[in-house]
Amino acid sequence: MHILSPGKGTEGTVILEVVHEVSPGAELYFHSAGDNKLEFNRAVDALIAEGCQIICDDVGWPDEPFFEDGIVASHVREVIEDQGILYVSAAGNDAGRHYQGMFFDNGSGWHDFSSGTSTSRNIYIDIPQGRRRL
Repeated sequence: MHILSPGKGTEGTVILEVVHEVSPGAELYFHSAGDNKLEFNRAVDALIAEGCQIICDDVGWPDEPFFEDGIVASHVREVIEDQGILYVSAAGNDAGRHYQGMFFDNGSGWHDFSSGTSTSRNIYIDIPQGRRRL
């Protein structure tokens, strides 16, 4: 196992241990996600420079756009197209912290979170700069 950047926690290297158990002959590399999106993109580049052909990530960037490619998705798309690698991104780390409900259009074209039962139809949330909401 090659640790290019250890990061702050152990989740990534624990995941690599699981991969090693199911594919003991694979040469495995790890690079932390970094502290921001640009560091993350540099981490992807470092893995490519080491010759990695499959990259898996387990990080989310909540300020990336949902309906178009942002800094991270654009870079990953470019890497996939240029290098021909397989890129797998985890989805669902926040599965216990989400809203799920039937879509209700009150005529505005937007989802009415009250399903027409309240005058409060939107979810408002205030997250101070530098904080995250759990």
